[in-house]
Amino acid sequence: MGAFAKGLEPQEDELVITKQYPSAFFGTSLASTLTAMGIDSVLLTGLTTSGCVRASCVDAMSHGFRTAVVADACGDRHEAPMTPICST
Repeated sequence: MGAFAKGLEPQEDELVITKQYPSAFFGTSLASTLTAMGIDSVLLTGLTTSGCVRASCVDAMSHGFRTAVVADACGDRHEAPMTPICST
């Protein structure tokens, strides 16, 4: 297991879900835990955008959560997944 980045360590009262697969939802209790807590929205951040973030996004939406990916808080090995598809 890797260490949490300095300044991002979880607080004692924060839930930490350990995952084995790209999605934070697959094979974990995350969806049922959020539902039991009355949470209906998910903000996703992390690494890598083209892998784990994408998989978690698809699964979050499949579980019925309103889902948004925070682009400024994501990263990838290649710049293409980080390039906006459209601009405003």
